[in-house]
Amino acid sequence: MPPFLAMRHRWPKSLIVMLKLLALLSLVSPVLGSRGQLYQDGQVIDVWVNKVAPYSSPTESYEFYEKMPWCKPQTLVHRSLKLGETLAGDHLVRSLYNITFRESLHDHLLCEQSLTPQQVNQFAYAIKKRFVYDMLVDNLPIKLFVGEISDEEATTKLHLYTHIEFVFSINGNHIIEASATPDKPVELVPGQHANIRFSYSVSWQETEFPVDRRADKYRDPFHMRDREIHWFSIGNAVLIAVLLMGLLGSILLRVVRKDFREYEALEAEDDSDDYGWKLLYADVFRFPKYLTLLCPLLGTGVQLLILCFTLLMFGALEFFHPLSRGAIYTTAVCSYAATAGIAGFTSGYLYKQMGGSAWVRNAMVTVFVFCGPASSIWVYLNSVALLYKSTRALPLWTIASVAALWALVTIPLTVLGAIIGKNQSRPCDSPGRTTKIPREIPKGPWYRRPQFLALVCGLMPFSSIYVELYFMFGALWGHKIFQVYEMLAIVFIILMLVTIITTASAVYFQLVAENYKWVWSSLAYGGSVGAYIFVYSAYYYYIRSPLEGFMQASFFFGYMLLVSYAFFLMCGTVGFFSARKFVRFLYTSIKSD
Repeated sequence: MPPFLAMRHRWPKSLIVMLKLLALLSLVSPVLGSRGQLYQDGQVIDVWVNKVAPYSSPTESYEFYEKMPWCKPQTLVHRSLKLGETLAGDHLVRSLYNITFRESLHDHLLCEQSLTPQQVNQFAYAIKKRFVYDMLVDNLPIKLFVGEISDEEATTKLHLYTHIEFVFSINGNHIIEASATPDKPVELVPGQHANIRFSYSVSWQETEFPVDRRADKYRDPFHMRDREIHWFSIGNAVLIAVLLMGLLGSILLRVVRKDFREYEALEAEDDSDDYGWKLLYADVFRFPKYLTLLCPLLGTGVQLLILCFTLLMFGALEFFHPLSRGAIYTTAVCSYAATAGIAGFTSGYLYKQMGGSAWVRNAMVTVFVFCGPASSIWVYLNSVALLYKSTRALPLWTIASVAALWALVTIPLTVLGAIIGKNQSRPCDSPGRTTKIPREIPKGPWYRRPQFLALVCGLMPFSSIYVELYFMFGALWGHKIFQVYEMLAIVFIILMLVTIITTASAVYFQLVAENYKWVWSSLAYGGSVGAYIFVYSAYYYYIRSPLEGFMQASFFFGYMLLVSYAFFLMCGTVGFFSARKFVRFLYTSIKSD
């Protein structure tokens, strides 16, 4: 059992109250956020324009009125954004579209523009790169292409959409659905002047679709249509997990039982020397080196595990519905800050238990062991976004808010958790005594070395999740919306179960090779799945995805490196605690001298 669960008299009540409040919020918030505004006949409806980006590289997003010469208001009115919306790169500005509730319009003039050759080239570039732009009406998203490319008589022609057909479905005084269709394409010739008339039409249609369920109309049919594939993926993962756990479990159990019988026979004869993993009883519980790095890694791994389960729980309860813009980013940032005390407690508990004395240094390393790489990656990516003048570059107030949250919440909670952890820590009760002089580790065959075992251990858990990774990458780096969190939770649990059994098996093979340094090895055995995820991400980028460009590549590999590191910490932590339990089981089941 992880040590942060051992402190029973301080945490439970506060944790239960917090979880109840979060669960209640997750049930209420989707309803409140999805109902939209109540309109009266003739009331003006705000139409917000958002970022514009290449369809193949959605991360490379730009401000709507800065990237192309659209019909622009004299004064730009910006909508205030939440933290999650800003982190997602949103940039909402009120447009010139004048739409009133229940009033239809036909071919209404938006503006007329005389485009210079440079402005025509801007539109031509956007059409060639298949730029799409986002709009928002009553919190309902709309996505449209800038133009289209046609091949006529072996000649490529560029056409700019100059008209938009808005269609609103309403139920009473609520807007249920907002859709738009671009029309009236006008050919553009790069390098030449063009006179463009922009217009729009508005129509209304009644529907009896419930207001509380209007978010259902915006659920991505990609996941609904491929739900059977998801279940096939889960079935495949379950089958792999059952076969793997059954095979390795039965083999491991049979081999361990055989070892127990042989050792009992040797003890009865009392004239034979020990061999195999029993030789290590005086070294196997020796505390490892570099505790000020090991314990923070394990503490942060426990924190990230709880963070992932929290996000999966909220997702399964439909807290992250399609209309909750940026909710997952806000929840992730706030939950990480709120769970910092768990990382500090686990790190401080293990550090004191393993004989560490520099608890202040250990607590500070715990603060930076994940935030340090994350902030370094962010500084690089934000610099790239600033270079491209992208909306992905965070404003100063967002940077200040996140920095204040980290400085005022994460650091104090981590230090407080470390203090409580070291005070609650108990001495390690090892089954056998540890000698002062370490035993020499013999050179074993290559297939029993930790490097090879780590390579094999990472492949097995990865094989149970790689199908689901494809769907997740399509949502993270495309225009899909991931909505099957309950399936993702099942796959995540399967990943942890496979990690447990593979790590325990690898540690046994290492002990049989008379290598007692299992602590760091168990972290590598479980965490090696992170390396496979990063390798798969490179395969996905170059082979399976249409992503392109320096900025998109920077964001893709930067964030995937951070995600792979997070999986290393989570799975490595699970591997460590499972190996710790297994090793203790082995050496408490035999008699030692």
